[in-house]
Formats: sequence, C-alpha cells, structure tokens
Amino acid sequence: MPLLGLAVPRPGDEGRTVNVGIVQGNVPGEGMYALGDEPAVVLRNHANETKRLAQAVREGKLPKPDLVVLPENSTDIDPYRDEYARQIIHDSVQDVGVPTLVGAVVAIGTEHRATRSLVWDPVTGPTQRGHADVWTES
Repeated sequence: MPLLGLAVPRPGDEGRTVNVGIVQGNVPGEGMYALGDEPAVVLRNHANETKRLAQAVREGKLPKPDLVVLPENSTDIDPYRDEYARQIIHDSVQDVGVPTLVGAVVAIGTEHRATRSLVWDPVTGPTQRGHADVWTES
C-alpha cells in the first residue's frame, strides 16, 4: 500500500518540506528467494503499487509527491540487462511522474550481484550518477 506524507526538510530551504511517496509492493511467501518459477512477481508488485499511488494522486486522494522511494530489492531482475524489467519500471515511474529511487538487484560482472539504489527519472530513465552499492555476494 503506498504511503505518502513523510515530510523531509530540504537542506538550505528551511521551512519547506518535500512530499515523499513510499511504496511497499511486498513479496509472496518467505521473500524473494522463495518465488519459484516467477521471479518477476516482486518487480510487478512494486510497479503496480507505484501505479496505485499515481492513481490516488490523480483522484485527489493523496498530494503529489516530489519523490517516490521503492525499497531495497524492489526489482529482482536487473533493469540494465533485461528490457522487460526496464520497461515495467519506466512505465510505473512515468505514471507517477516524479523521480523515483528504485532498489534494484543488478549484476556486477558475470559472477556477482549487488543491490543498488537507482535514481529513475520519469523522462530519461535511470541516471548514471544515482548508484550506491548496498551489498555484494559471490
């Protein structure tokens, strides 16, 4: 269920707030490694909840966010290597219409993966400067 209204002060803009939309799409069962044959379920859940947030804004139920945040592992498919994942994320970010921080599991070379926070622009897609490694595994 999308939540909205976390007021975050902007540095240098005392007295101003930023509306942050926070999306939690959930995963089935015990988490992303219990998904069996359908790994894209995590990605679709978060994209669908982002679109629900956008719809609630259009209907006047929630104020428009300045930024949307999706959690770590909100896409279990690397959007840099998979066009399907990239398009699903881009469609949902376009729908909400504001920059979105996307937690993504991405490939690092051929043997490692990392969870990165990707800054996704609704027009241009993921920025190259918005990456932060959270963890890696062999």
